[in-house]
Amino acid sequence: MVRCGDSGGGCRCRRHQWLFLAIVGAIITKFHDSGFPLSFVGNFQMLTVRVPTISRTARCSSVPRQEHTVHEVVSRRGSAILGAFGLWMPGSENANAVSNQYRVAVYFGQGSFWAVQYNVTLWSIRINKAAGPGVYPEGSFSPALAGYAGGKGKDSDGHICASSMSGKPYDQLGYSEVVGLELPAAALEEMARRYFDLAMMPRRPGPKDGLSGADFQVKSGGTAYRSVIGLPGGVNSQFFSAIERANAGRLKLLPGTGGEPDTLNLGVVYIYDADAFPFNLAEMNNQFHDDVSLRYSAGYKGIKEKMKQAGKIMPTGCAE
Repeated sequence: MVRCGDSGGGCRCRRHQWLFLAIVGAIITKFHDSGFPLSFVGNFQMLTVRVPTISRTARCSSVPRQEHTVHEVVSRRGSAILGAFGLWMPGSENANAVSNQYRVAVYFGQGSFWAVQYNVTLWSIRINKAAGPGVYPEGSFSPALAGYAGGKGKDSDGHICASSMSGKPYDQLGYSEVVGLELPAAALEEMARRYFDLAMMPRRPGPKDGLSGADFQVKSGGTAYRSVIGLPGGVNSQFFSAIERANAGRLKLLPGTGGEPDTLNLGVVYIYDADAFPFNLAEMNNQFHDDVSLRYSAGYKGIKEKMKQAGKIMPTGCAE
């Protein structure tokens, strides 16, 4: 049996490795080209792996051993900015496992996105730290940004806004408040587990909610705060099994078709296909905001200005 590195076998082995890298590179590039995965992380371009043409008579000595990595980031703009998270934008990826390098674009919604954004930001840091040094390349967790998803249509100006002078606001168009980010595929299950842990607790009221009774129970304000998860492919995604494991049967996971009613006290989470129901960035004044009843640190809220300077958040055309 000829193994990698054996005389006569190394050439074939390296060709197989390059073919594998080319396939992985093509998959990553497809997600990048869809718009949502990297649109809020920075201006990236993915270098697909180049596979040299090798004739059958080519000798192994003519083939370079290590010429390319799977995931090279060309633009480094904003790398220092992410120091606010303790999560830096990579200048280049190291030789970690492909599963850790491969990132997936997701979004989470459960109540007001002000609280969810804070929690997802905190979870990203803790998951990265708990994994230990070198497990995830620098920049594996993108900034968690507030946005809208799960609806269809826009106002007459072509926008999706919290309030609109030229049409309906986001919730009347069927959108829910969500927080989107990119994270390593290997970290998705842990991120989702934390999400479901929080979903099992009573929902904190959002600005559109009301309170009723002597015990101040949350009264639903409509579709804006329903529980949702978005990932490429939805329930048919290769990543859906990680969501199911994280849920562990605690809540009902239903395919999202858009514009569903609130899930308050129903024990339901809608799973959206993020390709069909993409993430839409929210207004700058809704980014890194205090929650209704919680005041966050100046350091956390200061991230907004850093993200603005780095071009990660920008005017959306909506009223600020």
